[in-house]
Amino acid sequence: MTCLFWFTRRQFLHNSYRRFRSRSSVKSSLSVTRTVSNAGPAHYSCEVECESLERYRPGGYHPVNIDDTFRSGRYRVLQKLGWGGYSTVWLVYDLELSRLAALKVVVSEIGEKGSVVNEVRILRRLTTAPVAKHQDQRHLRKLVDSFHHIGPNGRHQCLVFDVGGVSVPTLVDRWGGGSRLPGRLAWQLSKQITLALDCLHSNDIAHGDLYTGNILVSQREAQYSDPIILNNLGPPVLVNIDARPGCQITKSFPRHIVEPATLPIPVVTGQVHAKLIDFEQAFLCNGHSLAKVRTPLIFRAPETLLDSTWDLRMDIWSLACTIFELVTGQPPFDNVMAAKAPLVLEWIAMLGEIPEKYQRNGEIKPKWS
Repeated sequence: MTCLFWFTRRQFLHNSYRRFRSRSSVKSSLSVTRTVSNAGPAHYSCEVECESLERYRPGGYHPVNIDDTFRSGRYRVLQKLGWGGYSTVWLVYDLELSRLAALKVVVSEIGEKGSVVNEVRILRRLTTAPVAKHQDQRHLRKLVDSFHHIGPNGRHQCLVFDVGGVSVPTLVDRWGGGSRLPGRLAWQLSKQITLALDCLHSNDIAHGDLYTGNILVSQREAQYSDPIILNNLGPPVLVNIDARPGCQITKSFPRHIVEPATLPIPVVTGQVHAKLIDFEQAFLCNGHSLAKVRTPLIFRAPETLLDSTWDLRMDIWSLACTIFELVTGQPPFDNVMAAKAPLVLEWIAMLGEIPEKYQRNGEIKPKWS
């Protein structure tokens, strides 16, 4: 009876976690979280879920429109792929290389500081480091180009990447029915992400944000950079912006809001190609570690919760949690409403007492009470 109760509880928490995650942390194919700001009254609105329209202002988002060009005409905007709290991401055609790419346009208020600058620094280091020719670098997202673009809302950092594929949570929801991936596919992804992490660590770089949402999957390398993929997307869906009485839609706004395109699911019955993305939280092991960890709580290493310093080893714990979810279809720790203390107690129940130096922390009781 005890085992049955434990299994039922675990399955209930797992299903609740899945429903909660699908509502609160949906990822686009470029791993850009769809977030809408609820701060202050909404003076502007539209009929589709989108980035905070209040942030189309000086210092905020750049107003991108379909057919806009960047980098002296090199990149032409075709579709929207997603957005986050500090950027919008667009599918563009690279006229110089005759292929598709992903253009990330960052809010202008970030300027020459913050995580975006760190991401550029890390990605450039990977291309020039002694181990840059590491064969497993093909499983890391590549920075194609970076530049600044001046618009009505300021000067924006722009990053250009390969179109890596579809995120693992999206693949699970749309292909696996929201449960789990086939075992063969899960092990392929586990191997390739492990190789990607080995490449990073060989260059003394910690990823700092490893979990399933930062893994993109395609049928083959550069599959989504082929313009033929446009045949599966259809035309962009444009939606009008509505303003409350007394508010004006100025040049700080785009002409329309573009609904994000849905990339086709890759065929995953044979070989697949995985890429590890999002290096905003990455850091050099001989430098300063990131000040704040943004990885979902259940993937975080113990030292990131119980200590003030960490290094490359934090990625190993996150990798183990990621592989666990890839293979089983559920996270290793059932903590639906994620909080520090309950998670640590789950660690103790599964793995035994935490090290004595962490017990002296005082915030966490070392034993069940």
